[in-house]
Amino acid sequence: MRTVSQRAVLITAGVACLLGAAVPPVVAQEAEKGSGLGSFSLSANAPAVQVQIDDGGRCGRSVAGTAGCEGVVPESVSTLAKGPIGFALSSVVWPGTLAGNLGSTIILAGGSDVPPEANQLNSPIRAEARTGGDGEPVVYDDVPGATMRARALDDEVTAAAEVAQSAALGAGTFGNSRSSTRTAVTGVASAVAEATSSVSDISIAGGVVTIGSVRSTATATTDGTTATVTGSTVTTGIEIAGVPVEITDEGITVQGTSAPLNKTLSDTVNAAVEQAGMTIALSQPVETRDRGNADYRAGSLVFVWQPQPDQQFTVVLGGAAVSVAAEPELTFDLGEDLAVAPPVDGPALPSGISGVPSTGEIPVAGDSGAAPDVAAPAAAPVAAPVTAPVAQRLPLPDGIPPVSLVLGLVGAGLLAAGLRRLPDRLLQQAPATSCVLEGAP
Repeated sequence: MRTVSQRAVLITAGVACLLGAAVPPVVAQEAEKGSGLGSFSLSANAPAVQVQIDDGGRCGRSVAGTAGCEGVVPESVSTLAKGPIGFALSSVVWPGTLAGNLGSTIILAGGSDVPPEANQLNSPIRAEARTGGDGEPVVYDDVPGATMRARALDDEVTAAAEVAQSAALGAGTFGNSRSSTRTAVTGVASAVAEATSSVSDISIAGGVVTIGSVRSTATATTDGTTATVTGSTVTTGIEIAGVPVEITDEGITVQGTSAPLNKTLSDTVNAAVEQAGMTIALSQPVETRDRGNADYRAGSLVFVWQPQPDQQFTVVLGGAAVSVAAEPELTFDLGEDLAVAPPVDGPALPSGISGVPSTGEIPVAGDSGAAPDVAAPAAAPVAAPVTAPVAQRLPLPDGIPPVSLVLGLVGAGLLAAGLRRLPDRLLQQAPATSCVLEGAP
């Protein structure tokens, strides 16, 4: 009985393992991010401080033809398109001729009062990354007081730059400045572009204008059919010649008053602005949307002045910008299965006439002599070919799962062990037993 019990256990375990191998576990796979978008292109740009200096020739001209030296301190850019094709850039100063000559530009514009560290910026300093690499963050922090990071993954691209302090002598000085951007595919059919910049402790035109902080944000999302945008530029602590003011789209007003600057503000503020030859403007946000596409640029503070007849300085604060463009994945609906059209019956043929189209010869009909001339029947109209729906192929499993393979081998071994001596036991003769019949002697 013990042998029979062990054999039964082995056979049962072997059958269970074989059944487990025959029905492999089904692992639910999440749809890949972006698979619901036929195409997409995302970009984000976050300038913190934009400076342009036109000094009548000492700065030279950029390749694009813009006079003077120009650049952004700092700036980050992130782009991502289907492919994936992604690029991330963060820089202390970028782009324009100011990037390659910032140290010399500061010296030319500011005279001899220039810190020696300014010469370290004579070469563009940046961190950049592209998709297709190892996906690790690229970090550049060799310059004291500056940090740049860039990272490019298949579904997310990020960039960030930070400068503790910066100065463009003659234009202004700036405290902590930050810039960060992100473009990402966030779901099967959703994507986002984000840009944020901030700068604090700002002094422009030798202290004529001081600002506590400027923060600019921009965000755009898309699902291929609808796009949304949000953003703003917020300023705090603006003073002109030491007088607290507010800058709106209606002009400049002293805090606590409602009259425009050119009507009721103090002579102190008026004189400071006029003496610097300064124009101050607040640009409005720009927004466009069309189905799954959208562009947005946050507002910015713009200062333009001419300290000398042959000099002009322009400083722009804020202006974060994003752009998204996407189309949904194309789908095809073949509708209901097309039924094959029934054959079209041709006209009835006279008896004895074959239904084969005439070749110009007189057909022979039995032994009754020549058959009378009979006009060949008109060929039956041919039905237009009907395309039957193509059978959809079922996806086949990618190989045999390792678990199923192991279960199959173990099950086969257990089953073989359990059945090893079964044939011998089946052929064994049962011991004969006597049967006593009634009436037997």
